[in-house]
Amino acid sequence: MKKVFGFIGLFLLGGAPALAQESQTWSRFRGPNGEGKGPLVNFASKPTMENSLLWKTEIPGDGNGSPVIWGKTIYLQSSVNNGVGRTLVAVEAINGKILWSADLIGAKSKTHAKNSLASSTPACATEGIFSVFWNGENLLCTGHNHQGNLLWTSDLGPFKSQHGAGHSPIFHEGKVFVNFDQDNKAEVVALNAKDGKIAWRTPRTAYRSSYSTPILRKTSSGKTEIVVASTAGFAGYDPNNGKEIWAIPTIPGKNALRMVSSPIFLPGDLIFGGGGDGSGERQALAVPAGKSGAKPAWQDFKAFPYVTTSLALESGIFSITDNGFMTTHNPATGEQVSHVRLGGAFSSSPILAGTNLIIAVSEAGDIHLIDSKDPKIKPKTLALGEPVFATPALHNGLLLVKGRKTLFCFGQPIILIEGEQR
Repeated sequence: MKKVFGFIGLFLLGGAPALAQESQTWSRFRGPNGEGKGPLVNFASKPTMENSLLWKTEIPGDGNGSPVIWGKTIYLQSSVNNGVGRTLVAVEAINGKILWSADLIGAKSKTHAKNSLASSTPACATEGIFSVFWNGENLLCTGHNHQGNLLWTSDLGPFKSQHGAGHSPIFHEGKVFVNFDQDNKAEVVALNAKDGKIAWRTPRTAYRSSYSTPILRKTSSGKTEIVVASTAGFAGYDPNNGKEIWAIPTIPGKNALRMVSSPIFLPGDLIFGGGGDGSGERQALAVPAGKSGAKPAWQDFKAFPYVTTSLALESGIFSITDNGFMTTHNPATGEQVSHVRLGGAFSSSPILAGTNLIIAVSEAGDIHLIDSKDPKIKPKTLALGEPVFATPALHNGLLLVKGRKTLFCFGQPIILIEGEQR
């Protein structure tokens, strides 16, 4: 029998302490429904690495996938054995101890310099942990139980792209959904979470591989749609049978642009997303959800990021561009409201902790704590000293940041409750 400690209470950049905090489950890429929003973080009023880092754990192998949480366990993926293996790793949230790892066979394959062989983020549910792995040739979807036992593996077929893979699944009512987009082929795939059998596959117009993660939309009639965004545009699908309910194509620029960032909801039942490519060409647009063939409410060809996903805030659409500019735009018109230089390069998407703390992590591993009410205020910064390409996660007052090889946990407990673990 050994003693462990649980956390209660919080400080938010000098705010008043509280004795309890509502728990939210960060069970998929960018948390609940991909909004990038979670609970407050227990930072000290003057955060430093010394007073904020609770623990750090080296994760075997290498990977850019983001962490997810279910209960008291963190799950993330890694590429091991010098790129010839893949693994799903479970970590104890309270102390960073690795609980188990489940290995799969993989192979080395070419990726973009900023990508990895394990850039997918799992999705969790009571039914298990659902992951997408690229074995170097085919895209595989797996189901594990929370003890690390493999329940099933489903081969989705060959995957081809000059940049490698990075698709993240979502879970909804007994099914796992994957936006399986690649060069010259695209489809949405639904698998039964119980046994991994394909429930349905719906083709989409294909251009270039995209990496956006689907979101769920609740219609005015109470029905749920799976919303997918890619080079081809935006569409809503019936989760029961894969039927396309509505679709709005993008308006092409000079090229068919890759959709790396994920869609988000804006006020007025608009859906926002954007794409780009290495040439510097960009396209972002807001479309009216559920209206097939409708024209975009607005679009922009220069101001929004290529890789990172934006946040929908009360102040507007908050974005961090790939080259480190913080911008805010009017969600109804797309008009730019603010434009502030943060500095550095960014592949990790910003997240919102509580009501006004934006957390953004640069590729160099600098954690910026930004006041969403006034981004012009110089943010507090913590330096990890390790490259970061994964989007952080929030859980019960803790911030989880996955570096290329290390998982970092930040927070400042105010009250410790002694307990027992058998």
